[in-house]
Amino acid sequence: MPLAGSVLTERQPVMTGRHDPAAPGEHTGWAFGHSARIAQAPLVPRRQSGEAIAELDGQIWAPVAVQPNIVEQLRKESAMSKPVLAIVIGSTRPGRVGPKFATWFRSRAIDHGGFDVELVDLATLKLPFLDEPSHPRMHQYIHQHTIDWGHTVERSDAFVFVTPEYNFGYSAVLKNAIDYLSQEWADKAVGFLSYGGVAAGTRAVQQLKQVVTALKMVPVAESVNIPFFTQFIDDSGTVRPNDAMTRSADAMLDELARVTALIRPKTPVASEPEVLVGRPD
Repeated sequence: MPLAGSVLTERQPVMTGRHDPAAPGEHTGWAFGHSARIAQAPLVPRRQSGEAIAELDGQIWAPVAVQPNIVEQLRKESAMSKPVLAIVIGSTRPGRVGPKFATWFRSRAIDHGGFDVELVDLATLKLPFLDEPSHPRMHQYIHQHTIDWGHTVERSDAFVFVTPEYNFGYSAVLKNAIDYLSQEWADKAVGFLSYGGVAAGTRAVQQLKQVVTALKMVPVAESVNIPFFTQFIDDSGTVRPNDAMTRSADAMLDELARVTALIRPKTPVASEPEVLVGRPD
């Protein structure tokens, strides 16, 4: 049970409440929404007929009332929030075309409207080859570049890896970036935009799916696979997609949004709820 004045997160329990006629304009019950600092609201053990109650640690608890303006604050935060989609450019060599396809896909993702979209360029990140002494699962990072990278991945709810195909596989720099972290990747959907020759980068994607599954990520079946990619880049360096590319991009975004809603739900606040915070008197 969180202490009074603590921050409520998305993963706390939820029950809808009822209006309490004894406290006009206030509500009882449970609610759950995005992080918000809540005023003091101690819980009082009560066992009265007809009240919303819950058993916790062998005692029966009923919440005290919370002002509706706090409920409205949580409701607005839930309505405005979108999951964060990070588009990761998985190549760093000079002359790469990954940023061109990533920029095109970013525009599709913004137009889709289901995500707040971030573009992550591993060439800008400049991670050295893995140099942390402890296993990433321990979360005992000593280097600032690891801490910063961990924050980027942690705040993201879903990913799209933009990857070329090198010798039937994916790039070393992408594997290195993935291996830096562990728990930060878990329980997040991931899609792939690949490009190459006749195979359209699909062999790289098949290898990546094994890696992300080991990290408890959820790869979606839909993907964007671009064969003979130079035909889709004009003289100015702008991607000129065909219908198959745009349809597959939109389908992948739809599936990423659907899966993200299932595994990382951000539940809107129910009608007439109350945030259960505080500690027993």
